Amino acid sequence: MRTARASSAPTAQSAPTQDPNLKHVNQPLEERYFERRQIKEAIAFAEAGGIAIHRNFDYYHGSKIRGMTREKPFLHVIGLRPLLEEWGSHHGLRPEWIQPEKRRKVAHYDVFGPSAELLIARVKGTNPDQAP
Repeated sequence: MRTARASSAPTAQSAPTQDPNLKHVNQPLEERYFERRQIKEAIAFAEAGGIAIHRNFDYYHGSKIRGMTREKPFLHVIGLRPLLEEWGSHHGLRPEWIQPEKRRKVAHYDVFGPSAELLIARVKGTNPDQAP
């Protein structure tokens, strides 16, 4: 994910959708932060229609991808693809940056470095006005 383009925005309102199983139609998307060892809880939350902000391991610190140096902290922003696309559109993230679904029905964005720090601060309530 290219974090340089993420911008500050309030929690998004969901747009109408054709999928009747998505619970967030015309309601704010619910975000919740999960620590590293809470991956099962994060996935369950996302599968239920939430946006899970999951703290990932910092294995890739210092490596480069598409000309960008990845810095810790690393996050996965997990959700059902339609909701994740909507969340990303409100935070300056492109749908093509979403990592595909694999064994589960949820997909994710990779967020790292300063953008991840600001997102953690916002969802934890320590700096809500400064984060994407």
